[in-house]
Amino acid sequence: MTTLGNERFDIGQIFRAGVQGHKSVFTILWSIVNQPVDSLPLALWKYAQQPYPERVQQAWAGGAGADAVCIDRQCLCARVDPESRPPNERLTLWR
Repeated sequence: MTTLGNERFDIGQIFRAGVQGHKSVFTILWSIVNQPVDSLPLALWKYAQQPYPERVQQAWAGGAGADAVCIDRQCLCARVDPESRPPNERLTLWR
């Protein structure tokens, strides 16, 4: 599923079209790799809307994991170079 909710991504169709068009292997592989990818917030939203408890649990775990990565990244950046921010925007987590 793509960002816009398109579920019509078919590798076989891309491969057959490349072979019928006499394209090189690298061009066909680039066509496959260059396809749109799933949007994480959309996937989490669709998982959370399903009636299956395990899917809802996966959605919450994915959202919590994404939040943890963002918070960890902010704390790491503040710890690596705390002086790069103006004094009123500095995080004071380790003082």
